[in-house]
Amino acid sequence: MTRMQPIWITLLCLACAAGLATAQLRPDQVLVVYDSRVADSIAVAEHYAGSANVPGGPSGSAPGARPGVRVVDLASLGRPVLQGSDLPVATYLSDLRDPLRGYLESAGLVFDVRCLVLTKGLPHRILDLDDPQALINPDVQRPIGDIPESQLSERLAGDASAASVDSELTLLWQDTLDTELSEPGDSLADGAIKNPYHTRLVSINTFSNANIRAAKSIGSIEGTFFTQGAVGGGLSPSRFTAGDILLVTRLDGNTVEDVRAMIDRAADIVFDPTRDALILDESGSEGVQDRDDNDDEFDNLTLVLGANDDYEATRDALLADGRFAPGLIRYDPDAGPGSFFVGGEVPVVDANPAFVVAEPLVLFASLNENHGGGVPGGPATAREIARTFDYRPGAIFNTIESFNGRGLNGLATLFNQEQAADFVGEGGTLAVASVYEPISDSVPDNEWLVRNFVLGGMTWAEAAWSSIPAVSWMQIVLGDPLAMARLEVEVVCSPADLARRFGVLDELDVREALERFTAGDATADFDASGALDIFDLILFFELFDAGCG
Repeated sequence: MTRMQPIWITLLCLACAAGLATAQLRPDQVLVVYDSRVADSIAVAEHYAGSANVPGGPSGSAPGARPGVRVVDLASLGRPVLQGSDLPVATYLSDLRDPLRGYLESAGLVFDVRCLVLTKGLPHRILDLDDPQALINPDVQRPIGDIPESQLSERLAGDASAASVDSELTLLWQDTLDTELSEPGDSLADGAIKNPYHTRLVSINTFSNANIRAAKSIGSIEGTFFTQGAVGGGLSPSRFTAGDILLVTRLDGNTVEDVRAMIDRAADIVFDPTRDALILDESGSEGVQDRDDNDDEFDNLTLVLGANDDYEATRDALLADGRFAPGLIRYDPDAGPGSFFVGGEVPVVDANPAFVVAEPLVLFASLNENHGGGVPGGPATAREIARTFDYRPGAIFNTIESFNGRGLNGLATLFNQEQAADFVGEGGTLAVASVYEPISDSVPDNEWLVRNFVLGGMTWAEAAWSSIPAVSWMQIVLGDPLAMARLEVEVVCSPADLARRFGVLDELDVREALERFTAGDATADFDASGALDIFDLILFFELFDAGCG
């Protein structure tokens, strides 16, 4: 027994007693939704959940990346197979939402399941009710959401009912589309609903879902056609809280092989802050965090959804944390092809050598096709940008492009925009993206992806949805919901170094550190993640026991 083992026992007892080791999303809270009649869907479900949970898959002997998750086969729910990319409203309600509700009720899982996982081959978009409900040739007659001007008109008129399947399912228990008659404001699906989990720094399990089936009193925000939570206070069942949404992710990509590889890369994510880079490629920005909605910066047009000068806020959070080398936080505010980051894996014509990033990427955040002044090599470079980078397993994609999540289920890109699916095919692991025109004020915030996933020890599903301002809207989340990341940290090996970092000199002060932690004292945030969790204590004791105390 080492000298630290008795203290570890005390640590675990205290952490459990205080409820601080709770808690991230668990496998038994995840329900994988697949259809055994769709070859891609059952193949992905089997690889993720294992052959024991998903009989009839092509392997027959897959152990599963997450064998502890729950599964449901849509074929067993008595509805027709869902085909293609786009679902009419009526089909979404009758053949997906309502059967899933019925299954959770009959299985007694209403309050146990906090996350749904959709599998490759399941549709990813719900058509606006003003769209023809059978689009014979989408290349000729595109849905309203694929046409930015039409989508904006629908939203300004208070009648935008299109959404991603995934985002609509976050509100599985709410009747968002049931009263939709193609009239302004006649259903909760008109516009978007402010996400009550947006910007949260704690697990979804922190929030009770006891009232998840209760109808929520959600009112409109005048002039924006977004909706917000109930005005009532207290614990009223009609109050819309973070516990009233389901997290939804998707295991999807261009091929089954791509998706299997994406799942495998999420198994043990370790970032090296001494050699892994993060790209924050802004354009036409002032370069300072001023949270001004009037400066026309795409990352800060969040209106009532919570103004956030996101690229600068993310940069500043990383610099304040101090673990990533400043030179690896590749932020640039300028427009023009000379200020466009590219990777070193594939040469790009006329790229500025100073903007070639050879290090493995943790985060690719860029305006990309929307980069002001163009991109080196011409517009097609934006469509091929994912090919140029080297990605660390666990790398995240979040570009400010309206259709970066469109290219699933046989759909292609629009306007030379890079696709999250292509990023996955090139070695990426996790992504947030939009399936239709989302309007710039609803794009996901990098700050919460970084604080909660890269730095903070939250699961991917939790971190991703904490970054998304709205639900019942256009966003999807790609990747293993249970993925978690950790940082390789250089061990300091002198009491003086430990004291400077943690304010603790020797073993006699360990109890004081534990007391600070269990009391919720911010000075016990040893990994500087912005949250007190078990990872603070793990880091502290690893360093201490390595000879630093």
